[in-house]
Amino acid sequence: MKIVTIDASAAASWLFPSQRTRAADMFLEASADRRFAAPGVFAWEIGNQIAVRARRDEREAGRLLTQLEAFEIDISPPVGAEAVFAYIGQGLQRNLTLFDTAYLNHALALGTSLASRDRQLLDAAVKAGVEVFDLRDGAA
Repeated sequence: MKIVTIDASAAASWLFPSQRTRAADMFLEASADRRFAAPGVFAWEIGNQIAVRARRDEREAGRLLTQLEAFEIDISPPVGAEAVFAYIGQGLQRNLTLFDTAYLNHALALGTSLASRDRQLLDAAVKAGVEVFDLRDGAA
């Protein structure tokens, strides 16, 4: 079974109608033989997006968390401060945020492919030799 590192933009496209793309839907539909993984920062990123959308209705948070659980994403434990600070230089070299650096490092460390809607992350992953799944619609 193939493991794919996903970022918060990928999960958001499956959870939130406003973030949905045809490319993300097709990727998810074709994922029967794939397992999803993510670095620890994923929980903070997608959790924040869920919290923001659920501010007016706490039941919405429960519904979205149940939906997220159905994707069976293996979330790695968070890295320590030393690793996070090391990401600063890596992110600057690759023109990535610390969050995106964490996703790319996760894919590199585990030897996985990476699925995202983030152009800069996808470009950096390709340059690093990581197989990517571009979940943007109309991406070249």
